[in-house]
Formats: sequence, C-alpha cells, structure tokens
Amino acid sequence: VQEKSFFSAVCARASKIYTLGGYENIEKAIVDGEVYDIENDRWESNEQVQLNVARSQSSACLFQDKIIFIFGGYNKEIGTLNSIERYDINLKQVTLLEIKMPCPLRRFASIKISMTKILLMGGIGRLSKDSDAVYCFDVDDGENSGVNDPKKSTYSIENL
Repeated sequence: VQEKSFFSAVCARASKIYTLGGYENIEKAIVDGEVYDIENDRWESNEQVQLNVARSQSSACLFQDKIIFIFGGYNKEIGTLNSIERYDINLKQVTLLEIKMPCPLRRFASIKISMTKILLMGGIGRLSKDSDAVYCFDVDDGENSGVNDPKKSTYSIENL
C-alpha cells in the first residue's frame, strides 16, 4: 500500500487483495486504489480504476466473485456518505449507483449472506453518532444477480 494511504475499503478475491479509496496524508479522501498480489508478494497500482466519489472509511463486499460493492464512507467536503458504487473487477469499470443507503454511514461492516443479498451493519452516522442499524442490500437482474450489467439490474435496500 502507498505509505500515504490509509482507511481504505478492503476486499479479497482469490490471490488478490483490493484496496479502494482511503485517505491521502490525512488531507483528503482519494478515488483510486491498489491490488496486492499474494502469490507474487507485491503491490500493483490500480489507478485506471477511479471511484466516482472520493471516500475513506467505506465498506467493500465481494459479490458473485467479480463485483465489489463499495458502500458509504466519508468525504471531508461532503461528510458521511450514503452513496454506493459497483466495481466490475474484470472490466475495470466503476459505476455510481442511483440507489442510496437509507442513512449515511462510515466505519461499518458489509457481508454477503446469499446469492442476492448483502448485510450492512453498525458503523458511525452523521454527527459521529454510533449506529446499531442493520440494512439488507438486494441485487437482482432476473438471471444472475446483477453481475453482467448494472443498468439492467435492480437494487433495493431495507432496514431490518
């Protein structure tokens, strides 16, 4: 990892670890990321992949082995975020989704619980208030759970 980068969203897939966003020298949230290749013991730049919203303290979750969803986080200019981005690892394409989280969150957990669902749990909301909320993010494209085309997929999120 770049020495100056921290508070990144992190997600593992096969023999690679992906970092997305984070802080740069405590000054600002960043949009790029890096990939750690476990087999070759080296970091690779992932600068061609740019998040649409600079963010740190976000949560990332691997979905269907080729998509990483990036939820919420923090941006110094905007504050705590409720936006969601979708990163297609194979296409190296990031899409900012229209759907928003019901509540802006940072420093929270996300975990895939089924072929179509990801739970979002805990964290810190606006004004640095602790959150005990649990949300269920659901992905459906009618065939194979949103992995092919984010524009054809439908997304929903509900408070549990």
